[in-house]
Amino acid sequence: MTATSLECTDGFDIYQLFDHHIAYEIRLQKALEEICYILFITLG
Repeated sequence: MTATSLECTDGFDIYQLFDHHIAYEIRLQKALEEICYILFITLG
């Protein structure tokens, strides 16, 4: 699982890590509309 966007500008191909197999993709706006997200807090 990754929260990396396709528009990442560092030039790294995130799909290469998964042999270009995508199980599911949802964009932030769509996830917000469908309430399909988990709120988390990072401490430290």
